[in-house]
Amino acid sequence: MRRVAVCLTFVLALAGLAPAGLADPGHPGPRITRAEFVRFPLKAGTLERLVIVAHDPDSWISEIQVQWEDPDHTGGVIFAHTFFVQDPALEHPGIRARLRLDVQFEHPGPYHVQIRAISEKRCEGGNDVRISKTVEMDVTAADPLEAFADPDDTEGPLDVVGAEQTIVADEAGLGNHVVHTVTMAEDLGPAALGGPTDEVEFSFDTDEDPTTFERRVVVDRGPDGLLHAPVVDAGGAVVGEATVSVDGASLSIDLDAALLGAKVARYGWVVVTNEDSSGSCTSAAPCVDRAPDAGTFLHVL
Repeated sequence: MRRVAVCLTFVLALAGLAPAGLADPGHPGPRITRAEFVRFPLKAGTLERLVIVAHDPDSWISEIQVQWEDPDHTGGVIFAHTFFVQDPALEHPGIRARLRLDVQFEHPGPYHVQIRAISEKRCEGGNDVRISKTVEMDVTAADPLEAFADPDDTEGPLDVVGAEQTIVADEAGLGNHVVHTVTMAEDLGPAALGGPTDEVEFSFDTDEDPTTFERRVVVDRGPDGLLHAPVVDAGGAVVGEATVSVDGASLSIDLDAALLGAKVARYGWVVVTNEDSSGSCTSAAPCVDRAPDAGTFLHVL
């Protein structure tokens, strides 16, 4: 069976460490009592949180195994060890183990997911190892990329004609990044955004109140000649930095999704460009473009 993405053995998070209610003593062997993804739709290329709760009435859950594959048998596997931290002294058999695991579906499309729990009497192998029945589910990972068109309606090179949004998993597996790309009517050369007030401003509405924007990213060229993209809050305080890149007529910003605020699941965004040093665009009469022309683009994480 071919695998192109195999996850390392790890536990990303485990909650409920204190002894809680014991499992039903009449329940034989290990069993998974909860297995569900935190949010839908699932998106390809992102870190999706899977919550799993399992217990054995007279033993301890030592490992959770999660395996997923698409119709081409491409997928991955996680071996998530609890290391008995829910009861390190092994004094209270039957304590539930609750794990939160990050699963990444590489491609859009359907996947078959299988989950198993393993229990042991001791903290090393070979001690009455038991395996639960397999929990199976079929899920679909959507293509996270969304694109929008905007009219060619402004003079100057910073006329926005297209916008894209996506979310990608951090290379270190520490979280998700949001990427916003705008495409201009003309290629952006090395002198782009070289005027005193030339800028591309991304504004983010994270609380569904369109009268204010909780985060802003202003891309401009600093005194060092490089493009900078600080992330600021509604009060103007810098809370982080986005990575900015230019490719032909496209300009992209990449920022940690956590910089948008805690527990933000969806937000609206708008981009406004200002050009004051090209052709008919001057500091006295700058060329300004807004995309979308009204409202905001919606991005669901």
